[in-house]
Amino acid sequence: MDNLIKIDNRIYGIDKLSQINDKIINWNFEEIKGIGFCRKHDSYAHIEFRIFEYQKEDFYDFIKWEVSSELLPDYEKSYGIEILNNYCSFLKNYITGLKGINTQLVFEITNAGFHPTDRWWKVVGYAFIQGFISCFDNELFEKNKKKSEDYFKKINEIKDMVKQLNSV
Repeated sequence: MDNLIKIDNRIYGIDKLSQINDKIINWNFEEIKGIGFCRKHDSYAHIEFRIFEYQKEDFYDFIKWEVSSELLPDYEKSYGIEILNNYCSFLKNYITGLKGINTQLVFEITNAGFHPTDRWWKVVGYAFIQGFISCFDNELFEKNKKKSEDYFKKINEIKDMVKQLNSV
């Protein structure tokens, strides 16, 4: 099959979205908040975000990065934003397809967590999908909020670690 062209559609976790389809369809585009986590063998990601309608007449959606540079090493951020761009684009198209309405959205990333021996960017997309589900599942949101609070109890250690990693 010499004429095959590989499609790079590695968007992980999307099979879980069907459980919230009705809630997405009924969503009125008011601001929603999500918190997601993913832990794999050599990867850990924690992400918090808001999604809201962009009120300007434009054809673009946006990622707004509001994570303090003290909380995530530079190399994790650069790879992660590239991956998040794919996930945000996918989710925007998914929402548009379900609702039959095309509106512009802002995906504002407000917080992120990582582990120094793991790679945040490897699983941030999966954590983002879980976080998106938490926007419509209050029980999951509260569970993830508790994990987030526990993670950030060590905020000074996290900042020191990021400072060291960025200086290498």
